[in-house]
Amino acid sequence: MVRSLLLASLAALPAVTSAAVMDQAEKFGYEHIHLDVGAGTTNEEWLDNSNATTIGLGGNYLFTENWLFNVDYSAQFFHPDDFTLRIDRLLFGGGYRYGITDQFDIYGKYGIGAIKAKATDDKTDNTLSSDSELLQAVTVGVNYLFSEKLIATAEVEVNRSDIVDENNFKIGFNYQWHDVIGTGLFYQFRDTDYSGESSDYVNEVGLSLKFVY
Repeated sequence: MVRSLLLASLAALPAVTSAAVMDQAEKFGYEHIHLDVGAGTTNEEWLDNSNATTIGLGGNYLFTENWLFNVDYSAQFFHPDDFTLRIDRLLFGGGYRYGITDQFDIYGKYGIGAIKAKATDDKTDNTLSSDSELLQAVTVGVNYLFSEKLIATAEVEVNRSDIVDENNFKIGFNYQWHDVIGTGLFYQFRDTDYSGESSDYVNEVGLSLKFVY
């Protein structure tokens, strides 16, 4: 009888462990759709210290307890004196998350897609330049749960293309008001090399909306 109980316990262990890992992933809200809206300025040497606006839309889907599928789209708008520069990015990819403790986990993602940059004259609305290229990105981040509702996230994203290279550093906080809906704040520093010109950057702050499913 003891042997039977031992065998039954060992057989149940993977299911218990799997359930615990999935429960942890749910606490961090990995399966979600998010909307980000940010605003900031460029440095004085790049685009004349112009205003910059960013809109981001994306989400994750966990197809195992740790492996995830990811989609991200963003549109940036820069507004120098005479023209508007728009940069669109679309990435499809996957990643892996790993729980360190009940309150702390790490993740990594790789994405591949496309980038398009278009400059338009503000007076005539004529296209001054337009270019599209392959885009690749690697993201590494950490999550920390202050409580069941409040989570902090810090991440670094490196994306590369023939149009622009960016190293992004982001810190954000999300408060889950409901099982489904959460809102947050973030700060992001974008270290940018646009068209081969180095030492360009964008300081950006914004609001986020998170839908957990």
